[in-house]
Amino acid sequence: MKILGLDIGGANTKYTSLDEGYGEKILEQKTIPLELYKTPESLAPMLKKIIRDTKPTDIAITMTAELCDIFHNRNSGVFWIIDQLYSVCAEIPLYFFSIEGGFIQPPINQRMAPLVASANWAATVWWLSTLVEDAIVVDIGSTTTDILPIKGGKSAVLGRNDFERSRYGELVYCGYLRTHPMAVTNSVNIDGVVTPICPEYFSTMGDLHLILGEIDSNAYTIATPDGGPKSKRGAMARLSRLFLTDPEQLKEDQLKLIAKQIVEMHTMILFEKIEFVATKSGLQHDPVIFIGAGKFYKERVNQWIGNRNPNRLLQSQLIGIDPSSCVALLLQSEMNNYHYR
Repeated sequence: MKILGLDIGGANTKYTSLDEGYGEKILEQKTIPLELYKTPESLAPMLKKIIRDTKPTDIAITMTAELCDIFHNRNSGVFWIIDQLYSVCAEIPLYFFSIEGGFIQPPINQRMAPLVASANWAATVWWLSTLVEDAIVVDIGSTTTDILPIKGGKSAVLGRNDFERSRYGELVYCGYLRTHPMAVTNSVNIDGVVTPICPEYFSTMGDLHLILGEIDSNAYTIATPDGGPKSKRGAMARLSRLFLTDPEQLKEDQLKLIAKQIVEMHTMILFEKIEFVATKSGLQHDPVIFIGAGKFYKERVNQWIGNRNPNRLLQSQLIGIDPSSCVALLLQSEMNNYHYR
């Protein structure tokens, strides 16, 4: 049995190949940048290559790409993604994880489509609830952050879809890479003067992390706003434009301070949302588990919430955890007749 876990997103697709050969699990994971809303025709060839490389016997799937504005609505996006999968792997069983827990196999009708739309968070919280009794999971991605409460070994997430999760503070539309700094704050202090940020798409949070040395060019998996280099110098030029000036007019130290202020504002947003979800879930004193490519925010957030890290054994089990690995592990458990909570 070889399971492929897929998390098909609008900007990135992640996959995990889970192989139980010789009684031993082998995880292979990759993130493939693909801005589906720009080149939808690229999805099928990419999926075909993944399947050719991994040779799965079964495929477990979550998605968020159905939210792309190229689709009339979410249901039509779900059906289009299913069609793309069928076009390249018609002979391999497909299993779509549901927001209610458990898998749904095609055919999927109009009533079922909302259950598999944007269900990657559900795979994450259902799998992690098999590892921990009480915790807040904070999954910081390139575009959004999921804040997922687990209580008594079960999901305590209140929202059933992105609209509801956003209202309950469980989905924060701020990520470490693609987010515009204006989504975090509309001004910063430059040399003692409160200075507004221009709302044009000149820069991203990814530029700020490049400037601060928290990511490198390999982690900058999106196109830069100006098509320029994914370098510290390129990032400083883009950040300067947010203040309607040129990089020659703002010194490197000033730009670092600007970046630091905006990232600190982002940290405050995350802290407030984590505390809000923890309070309404009764988890104010339980571990906060950081996963996702943006988990480097952990040390900053810990300064506000205190050190509520999980134990070392659990931390070792969290290596490589993302929705694609979670959905693969959940399908493996189901096939082995292990009923996760």
